[in-house]
Amino acid sequence: MINRRNTKTLYDLVQNAGKEYGDKVFLRYERHEEMCTKTYKEFADACNSLSTWIDEKNAEAGHKVNVALLGRSSFEYLVAMLGSASAGSITIPLDVQLTEANLVDNLNRSDTEILFYDWEFHLDIDVVKEQCPQIKEFICIQNIKHIPSVKKLLKQYEGVEYVSKAKAKDCALIIFTSVKSY
Repeated sequence: MINRRNTKTLYDLVQNAGKEYGDKVFLRYERHEEMCTKTYKEFADACNSLSTWIDEKNAEAGHKVNVALLGRSSFEYLVAMLGSASAGSITIPLDVQLTEANLVDNLNRSDTEILFYDWEFHLDIDVVKEQCPQIKEFICIQNIKHIPSVKKLLKQYEGVEYVSKAKAKDCALIIFTSVKSY
């Protein structure tokens, strides 16, 4: 049973839902004219895989890295968001309608070090790389050949046993609610 005694962090929520609802459908979506489903357990396992990778990045950096997401909702987007937060990193979902200037401003103000992005924004990534030198990793949410992607990370870390170091008092999200005018 999911309750406030056993659910203190987003990691707890994802894992408890994976255990309690297991093979029940978590998400149903269409991809390439085919209907796909993911169960709660599949989602929890995918979050564990991504959390393991984020933990490695935290260890390399010597601190918890901030992770931003620029994309539309999808299974991989949700895994990147909750997998990063489950690892104790601060996750920053970004508005896909931001101007390049506001995007760069949000990324710099949030001290983003890893950016997950939808392929449709790949042209913006060159600008971001130039104007946000603190970002060390760029991971495509879709699976694009020869580009680091969520799917490739999930495959690389598939089946890992993961235990989060996130604490209930840790900040999990930064949500920008307005934009600065330029």
